Amino acid sequence: MILIEVADATRLYWFPGILAILTAAISGFAAYQIAKRQHSGRIETSAAADLWAESRSIREILKQQVSELTKDLEQSHVERLKFKTELEQLKLSLVEAQGQNRQLAAQLTQVRGENEMLRGANLALARRVTELETKASIPTVLAPVTVVQRPQEEQNEQQ
Repeated sequence: MILIEVADATRLYWFPGILAILTAAISGFAAYQIAKRQHSGRIETSAAADLWAESRSIREILKQQVSELTKDLEQSHVERLKFKTELEQLKLSLVEAQGQNRQLAAQLTQVRGENEMLRGANLALARRVTELETKASIPTVLAPVTVVQRPQEEQNEQQ
Protein backbone atom coordinates (compact mmCIF):
# COMPACT_ATOMS: atom_id res chain seq x y z
CA MET A 1 0.00 0.00 0.00
CA ILE A 2 2.88 2.20 0.32
CA LEU A 3 3.27 2.01 -3.41
CA ILE A 4 -0.35 3.04 -3.84
CA GLU A 5 0.11 5.97 -1.50
CA VAL A 6 3.16 7.16 -3.44
CA ALA A 7 1.26 6.82 -6.73
CA ASP A 8 -1.74 8.71 -5.27
CA ALA A 9 0.57 11.44 -4.01
CA THR A 10 2.12 11.79 -7.47
CA ARG A 11 -1.29 12.07 -9.06
CA LEU A 12 -2.29 14.76 -6.62
CA TYR A 13 0.86 16.67 -7.38
CA TRP A 14 0.10 16.87 -11.14
CA PHE A 15 -3.64 17.35 -10.79
CA PRO A 16 -3.64 21.12 -9.93
CA GLY A 17 -1.32 21.87 -12.87
CA ILE A 18 -3.44 19.94 -15.36
CA LEU A 19 -6.56 21.51 -13.93
CA ALA A 20 -5.05 25.00 -14.31
CA ILE A 21 -3.99 24.34 -17.91
CA LEU A 22 -7.42 22.95 -18.82
CA THR A 23 -9.15 25.88 -17.11
CA ALA A 24 -6.96 28.40 -18.96
CA ALA A 25 -7.58 26.71 -22.31
CA ILE A 26 -11.34 26.51 -21.78
CA SER A 27 -11.59 30.09 -20.56
CA GLY A 28 -9.45 31.34 -23.49
CA PHE A 29 -11.60 29.44 -25.96
CA ALA A 30 -14.78 30.80 -24.31
CA ALA A 31 -13.41 34.37 -24.37
CA TYR A 32 -12.52 33.97 -28.07
CA GLN A 33 -16.05 32.74 -28.89
CA ILE A 34 -17.68 35.58 -26.95
CA ALA A 35 -15.47 38.20 -28.62
CA LYS A 36 -16.13 36.66 -32.01
CA ARG A 37 -19.89 36.98 -31.50
CA GLN A 38 -19.69 40.53 -30.20
CA HIS A 39 -17.48 41.82 -32.99
CA SER A 40 -18.90 39.93 -35.93
CA GLY A 41 -20.05 42.38 -38.60
CA ARG A 42 -18.51 45.37 -36.85
CA ILE A 43 -15.69 47.48 -38.12
CA GLU A 44 -13.32 48.46 -35.35
CA THR A 45 -10.47 50.34 -36.98
CA SER A 46 -10.89 54.05 -37.73
CA ALA A 47 -9.59 53.73 -41.33
CA ALA A 48 -12.04 50.95 -42.09
CA ALA A 49 -14.89 52.92 -40.47
CA ASP A 50 -13.98 55.97 -42.58
CA LEU A 51 -13.95 53.86 -45.74
CA TRP A 52 -17.28 52.34 -44.80
CA ALA A 53 -18.83 55.79 -44.23
CA GLU A 54 -17.38 57.06 -47.50
CA SER A 55 -18.81 54.09 -49.41
CA ARG A 56 -22.23 54.80 -47.87
CA SER A 57 -22.08 58.44 -48.95
CA ILE A 58 -21.00 57.39 -52.46
CA ARG A 59 -23.92 54.96 -52.64
CA GLU A 60 -26.32 57.73 -51.58
CA ILE A 61 -24.90 60.10 -54.20
CA LEU A 62 -25.20 57.40 -56.86
CA LYS A 63 -28.78 56.63 -55.83
CA GLN A 64 -29.63 60.33 -56.15
CA GLN A 65 -27.97 60.53 -59.57
CA VAL A 66 -29.82 57.42 -60.75
CA SER A 67 -33.08 58.95 -59.55
CA GLU A 68 -32.39 62.22 -61.38
CA LEU A 69 -31.35 60.41 -64.56
CA THR A 70 -34.48 58.27 -64.40
CA LYS A 71 -36.62 61.42 -64.18
CA ASP A 72 -34.72 62.98 -67.08
CA LEU A 73 -35.15 59.80 -69.11
CA GLU A 74 -38.89 59.74 -68.46
CA GLN A 75 -39.16 63.42 -69.45
CA SER A 76 -37.13 62.78 -72.60
CA HIS A 77 -39.41 59.85 -73.44
CA VAL A 78 -42.49 62.08 -73.09
CA GLU A 79 -40.89 64.76 -75.28
CA ARG A 80 -39.90 62.13 -77.85
CA LEU A 81 -43.49 60.90 -78.01
CA LYS A 82 -44.71 64.49 -78.53
CA PHE A 83 -42.18 65.01 -81.32
CA LYS A 84 -43.13 61.69 -82.87
CA THR A 85 -46.82 62.66 -82.85
CA GLU A 86 -46.00 66.07 -84.32
CA LEU A 87 -43.85 64.43 -87.00
CA GLU A 88 -46.70 62.10 -87.97
CA GLN A 89 -49.05 65.09 -88.27
CA LEU A 90 -46.50 66.95 -90.40
CA LYS A 91 -46.11 63.91 -92.64
CA LEU A 92 -49.87 63.79 -93.15
CA SER A 93 -49.92 67.52 -93.92
CA LEU A 94 -47.10 67.04 -96.41
CA VAL A 95 -48.98 64.27 -98.18
CA GLU A 96 -52.08 66.48 -98.37
CA ALA A 97 -50.02 69.43 -99.65
CA GLN A 98 -48.38 67.24 -102.29
CA GLY A 99 -51.82 66.06 -103.43
CA GLN A 100 -53.04 69.65 -103.65
CA ASN A 101 -49.87 70.60 -105.52
CA ARG A 102 -50.50 67.87 -108.09
CA GLN A 103 -54.11 69.03 -108.51
CA LEU A 104 -53.04 72.65 -108.91
CA ALA A 105 -50.33 71.66 -111.39
CA ALA A 106 -52.95 69.78 -113.44
CA GLN A 107 -55.30 72.78 -113.29
CA LEU A 108 -52.47 75.10 -114.30
CA THR A 109 -51.66 72.91 -117.30
CA GLN A 110 -55.33 72.92 -118.27
CA VAL A 111 -55.62 76.71 -117.86
CA ARG A 112 -52.44 77.23 -119.91
CA GLY A 113 -53.92 75.07 -122.65
CA GLU A 114 -57.19 77.02 -122.56
CA ASN A 115 -55.24 80.28 -122.52
CA GLU A 116 -53.29 79.26 -125.61
CA MET A 117 -56.48 78.17 -127.31
CA LEU A 118 -58.22 81.46 -126.44
CA ARG A 119 -55.17 83.44 -127.54
CA GLY A 120 -55.30 81.65 -130.87
CA ALA A 121 -59.05 82.28 -131.15
CA ASN A 122 -58.50 85.92 -130.23
CA LEU A 123 -55.87 86.29 -132.96
CA ALA A 124 -58.17 84.61 -135.45
CA LEU A 125 -61.04 86.94 -134.52
CA ALA A 126 -58.79 89.98 -134.70
CA ARG A 127 -57.67 88.95 -138.20
CA ARG A 128 -61.25 88.32 -139.21
CA VAL A 129 -62.34 91.74 -137.89
CA THR A 130 -59.49 93.40 -139.75
CA GLU A 131 -60.38 91.50 -142.87
CA LEU A 132 -64.04 92.46 -142.63
CA GLU A 133 -63.24 96.08 -141.92
CA THR A 134 -61.00 96.34 -144.95
CA LYS A 135 -63.60 94.74 -147.17
CA ALA A 136 -66.44 96.85 -145.87
CA SER A 137 -64.44 99.99 -145.46
CA ILE A 138 -66.61 100.88 -142.57
CA PRO A 139 -64.99 103.17 -140.01
CA THR A 140 -64.77 101.53 -136.64
CA VAL A 141 -66.11 103.21 -133.55
CA LEU A 142 -63.85 101.30 -131.29
CA ALA A 143 -60.14 101.76 -131.11
CA PRO A 144 -58.28 99.63 -133.57
CA VAL A 145 -57.31 96.21 -132.36
CA THR A 146 -53.66 95.51 -132.56
CA VAL A 147 -52.64 92.01 -133.38
CA VAL A 148 -49.60 90.85 -131.53
CA GLN A 149 -47.68 88.12 -133.20
CA ARG A 150 -46.05 85.62 -130.92
CA PRO A 151 -42.48 84.69 -131.60
CA GLN A 152 -42.00 81.70 -133.88
CA GLU A 153 -40.69 79.52 -130.98
CA GLU A 154 -43.91 79.86 -128.99
CA GLN A 155 -46.01 78.97 -132.03
CA ASN A 156 -43.89 75.89 -132.63
CA GLU A 157 -44.23 74.81 -128.99
CA GLN A 158 -47.99 75.15 -129.15
CA GLN A 159 -48.22 72.86 -132.15
